[in-house]
Amino acid sequence: MADRKTTGYIKHITDQEFIRIREYIEHRIKSPSMKMCLKVMIYLGLGAGDVNDLKRSNFDKNFLVVNFIRKKTGKPVERKLQNFLSQNLLFYYIKNKHKMIDGYLFFASYKNQSKNKHILRNVITAKFSQIRKDLDLNQVYYVCKDGKPLYRLSSHTMRHYAIYRYYLASGKDIKAAQQIIGHSKIETTAKYIY
Repeated sequence: MADRKTTGYIKHITDQEFIRIREYIEHRIKSPSMKMCLKVMIYLGLGAGDVNDLKRSNFDKNFLVVNFIRKKTGKPVERKLQNFLSQNLLFYYIKNKHKMIDGYLFFASYKNQSKNKHILRNVITAKFSQIRKDLDLNQVYYVCKDGKPLYRLSSHTMRHYAIYRYYLASGKDIKAAQQIIGHSKIETTAKYIY
């Protein structure tokens, strides 16, 4: 029998679920800013607090490399982008740069009359809540002591998935995955992968 905190659901998302999430983002997210923000998150494994603050100046000329300071650790991160993601970002930037304020790539929605210069972290979290509901991926894998549910699909589980994909792409070289993602301890990378 499971203890009172576990629910019996797996923590991670599957490849098939990732495909459903990717298709949802591509075809059902109307805001170009939110769509691009979520793509960067799911393919690079960035946290919501890191992706929302990205500016044009964080990227090289052709959006091939991103550099930023990770909010959680204060450590610098450099990540190479996949070719398709670089091309998507370059096209997005050319088409939408006139909407960007102070260089923030992912501008807030004018439809909602937001006064913010960029998409906020809580807006990203709310969008994942909507995706969970629409795709029927609302399963809770753990309940905290304070009663807060942890959902299988969240911005953080997308980070786990991206790190796992880096691990597979490296030929299951955990050290390479650790270097790509920027963890200081290999044990941290191992927790994400397993």
